[in-house]
Amino acid sequence: LAKGYVAFPRGLDDEYFRQLTAEYRKATRRNGFDVYRWEKDPGQANEALDTMNQAETAANNYGIRGMPDATRLKLDQ
Repeated sequence: LAKGYVAFPRGLDDEYFRQLTAEYRKATRRNGFDVYRWEKDPGQANEALDTMNQAETAANNYGIRGMPDATRLKLDQ
């Protein structure tokens, strides 16, 4: 798997991916500048996105993202 990509196991249902994409980045103009913020689709749950973001933050905080591939592969075994 190339760096920067996310792999998902087989068998996840469509609802999981709808939750991952329940928020979108919206631009508004303030004082002549574009300001971006994330907005949630009001009709869609986003718990899967929240959980994935928490896991990604934990991986970054514990140095897993910057770990050499050989070290990470040893830990995976």
